[in-house]
Amino acid sequence: MKNIGILTFHKSNNYGSVFQAYALQQAVTGMGYSSEIIDYEPNNYDYLYALFRKIHSFDDVRYNLGNLKYIRVIRRMQKEFTAFRTKYMALTNDSFYYGMSLEQLNNRFENLICGSDQIWNPKSKDSDDNYFLPFPHKAKKISYAVSLNDGSLQDKENAKQYKKYLLDFDALSVREKDAQIELEKFLGRNVCVSLDPTLLHFSEKYDQICSPRVICEPYIFFYSIGYSYAAVEAVEKLAERTGLKVYVLYTGRGVKRVLRQYRSINLVTDNVSPCDFLSLIKYADYVVTDSFHGTAFSIIYHKKFFSIGKTDEKNLVVRDSRICNILEQLQLENRFISLQEVEKINYTMEIDYSAVDRKRRILLQDSIQYLKSALQ
Repeated sequence: MKNIGILTFHKSNNYGSVFQAYALQQAVTGMGYSSEIIDYEPNNYDYLYALFRKIHSFDDVRYNLGNLKYIRVIRRMQKEFTAFRTKYMALTNDSFYYGMSLEQLNNRFENLICGSDQIWNPKSKDSDDNYFLPFPHKAKKISYAVSLNDGSLQDKENAKQYKKYLLDFDALSVREKDAQIELEKFLGRNVCVSLDPTLLHFSEKYDQICSPRVICEPYIFFYSIGYSYAAVEAVEKLAERTGLKVYVLYTGRGVKRVLRQYRSINLVTDNVSPCDFLSLIKYADYVVTDSFHGTAFSIIYHKKFFSIGKTDEKNLVVRDSRICNILEQLQLENRFISLQEVEKINYTMEIDYSAVDRKRRILLQDSIQYLKSALQ
């Protein structure tokens, strides 16, 4: 039996990152392969996920003060994420750190998969060159549904090096059409578009690990990473129209500003594990999000949802390639809206999820076929 190594953002204390890693490993093992997620900590991991940072600037002071206010929630989250990885992921016994050579992985795995998530986005603070497997390969190098988001590999300083890395891959797949177009032009070779790993499974799969219902009343679940003005205002307006309470999870210091300014938004402080995240989406009456994985799990759980886009100086919605790509593929473009549209939309309108699932199964079959062919 072939042993597959998976290199991705599995260790981020981020619900989407953890679930895409879990979902990809589940898909690979479901094909009959043995697999391990490579327990790798990227260059900035300690800085990004430190409870308190060494003070080098005023930003570090602000970060520490913000974390101090929510220290109980953050510690609980760290504990729950670690427990989830231990229970539900097969990790390598030894850990790898930035600065260590990953070339030894050649002798441990017959195939190495990079992805999914934004591992090749130069703007991502988690990313570093090890996610390109920058060493001569004995193992087969495969990418799966990697997202570039708004980043580009064609900057003058590093373009030549990135091109060398990617041409060394045996099979390439990205998550968004925009990334496919860029990489095919950049590399002069075929690149596939594949579903994010979370979308390779239906709700029945996630129900196996989903927590019991967390909120026992009707509610809106608001899932945001950056708490943009547009997203926060949109959920507030929807709350006014529906009369429902809004619940959020702690996903960064931006929540402090939101909770101080909007009294109708409530922070979940005790049920903060990845399994609780599934429950909060599953049982929500509505989901409002500006996150790709917030959108993905809303689709998986057949929710009434709205993905909120930012607007430019002309009040036009700025296209988010990560979210818009999957909504366009599933003909759900009308769920990507601006703040200005919240007051006009028919929020009670149902989504024909039987049609959505039919389209998703076709995309799923193509994605699984890519993965099977690459691994064989």
